[in-house]
Amino acid sequence: MWYFLIFPVIFVLWRAYRFGGVWQIISSLAYIAVSGGISIGIFKTMMKQNLLKKKKKLIAYVVFAVLADQLIKVIIYQYQPDINLIGKALRIQMVLNREQSALYSFFNIHMQTAVIIIQKILIFGAVTVVYIKWKQKNQYYAYAYIMFLTAMTASVIDSALWGFTVDYLNFYQLFCHDLKDLYVDTAVGFLLLGMREDRKCE
Repeated sequence: MWYFLIFPVIFVLWRAYRFGGVWQIISSLAYIAVSGGISIGIFKTMMKQNLLKKKKKLIAYVVFAVLADQLIKVIIYQYQPDINLIGKALRIQMVLNREQSALYSFFNIHMQTAVIIIQKILIFGAVTVVYIKWKQKNQYYAYAYIMFLTAMTASVIDSALWGFTVDYLNFYQLFCHDLKDLYVDTAVGFLLLGMREDRKCE
């Protein structure tokens, strides 16, 4: 299960140039713990329920995950809390990401919402093509695709209904995330597990 920690660690190291004090380090450890904890929890649930063989449960799981992401955003947007969970390291604080993408936000790239929606759909299509080619290899690729589908659905809803992303998990001096970002982390963890299984079969 430590595979679910690889992506958060790499993500933190990518932003390591901003480290400048104790709070940044604590914030980085908090992100690894939150991302890894949620990813491992999802992994255990999916494996225990064997969702690939229970289509109705699988669909219900995806719908629930998307609705949970949106419901939390409605609550955050309505009440705009500002809560320190771990000092300055991790706060519940609303941040409206009008770039609608961590990458666009990082490079300060601005695009129209319609263009962003089209890009997301194209990305999802490309991932689907790759999945179709890989899906027979092992179950982890299927779970990775399911988590990516969940995150992408929530992302398109953000763009179509909100016109921006309501982020609220504020990791000090790193980034501000929402639940769907953690779904992406989980998808990457499943992808890495799938690649490990591929190597075992060679």
